[in-house]
Amino acid sequence: MSGRTSSGDPRSELRELGGYFKALSGITRLQIVKQLAGTAELSVSELAVALRLSQPLISWHLSGLRKAGLVKVRRDGRQAFCSLDRERLRQYQQNFAKLLEEDWVLS
Repeated sequence: MSGRTSSGDPRSELRELGGYFKALSGITRLQIVKQLAGTAELSVSELAVALRLSQPLISWHLSGLRKAGLVKVRRDGRQAFCSLDRERLRQYQQNFAKLLEEDWVLS
């Protein structure tokens, strides 16, 4: 990938992509991403209702997505509103496409 890390270590980018895919490695997390993709933002309560899951379970999955940088959370009082970090998702998509196009040599 041409956007290599400052260390020049291609494994760093592979680890980053691995973290991205790990964060998306469950049906519930993919359902959350799908719900958020259709709107600007949703509250945790709205996600719980839409997916018919408990609010604590939704919050747990959102934590993993947030740590991977895929979801942003905005607080308004006691409510938490979530949205996709669309720019970060585009970066991951581009990096993955570059990975598939390039001849990677990991020594």
